Amino acid sequence: MQPVTRWRVAFFSFVLLALAGAAAGFLLWQEQEREASRQRTARRAAEQEAAQLRQELAGLRSDSTTLLGQLEEAKKAGAKLDLIQRAKSWPITLVETFAQADSPAWPQGDAPEIGIDGKRSISFGEYVWSGTSHGNVIWYTEKSPAQLANFYLAVEARKLSGPADAYAALLLRKNGVRYYSFRVNDTSYSLWLQTEAAWTPLRPWTVSPAIHLQGKNRMSVIVQDSHLILMINDQIVDELDDASFSAGDVDFGIGLLRADESATFAFDSLEIRHAPG
Repeated sequence: MQPVTRWRVAFFSFVLLALAGAAAGFLLWQEQEREASRQRTARRAAEQEAAQLRQELAGLRSDSTTLLGQLEEAKKAGAKLDLIQRAKSWPITLVETFAQADSPAWPQGDAPEIGIDGKRSISFGEYVWSGTSHGNVIWYTEKSPAQLANFYLAVEARKLSGPADAYAALLLRKNGVRYYSFRVNDTSYSLWLQTEAAWTPLRPWTVSPAIHLQGKNRMSVIVQDSHLILMINDQIVDELDDASFSAGDVDFGIGLLRADESATFAFDSLEIRHAPG
């Protein structure tokens, strides 16, 4: 073989070996890239699965917290309903249906009081109060049977005439001019703390669908220690804690907010029960 031919053979052999090596390197690189891509895909899938698991775990924790909260609320609601049922069976302090028209137990006739010119009468099983105010005034019975600490108090009130913001009231733990007053007008309720100095709204006037615009509204409260539960037509509308007064009289009455306004309310089914012990 001539030298040139041998050189050519050697050259082409070298080129073929180089091309084979390059092809083998390219195939190895491709395999490595595919493997790296598979690893990246697997890593992303693992990260997504981990993120989904973390999200599901967070959801389970949230659901667990929500469920625990719901269970706690259910326990509180159950305890509250139990208290209401027990309160309605506490020993009777006074029950009055106003069936006796000439009953000496309840004041009747003209009642010129401070802040109001009023009149009271018992008629057809209701205790009817009419008054014309001299200003912002609350007028009540002052017929509480005893000093009470923990009690259930209820009365049915029906407004016969008067402005929309004229109200019926329950007075709680009353000592002179110091007491709570639970008030209900045509659309709203409120709870006030009265002291020698001023009125303080513990609950400002709040609209409640529990109030019947026409007909009777049964106003009731349960007072136990510092806790007060307010109800209208046997629906709980509010509750709160306040330790300003520990015991006192209970009363009911009416209120007007401005001078020269008149209103008439009829009361029925007064019920007072005291907690045993």
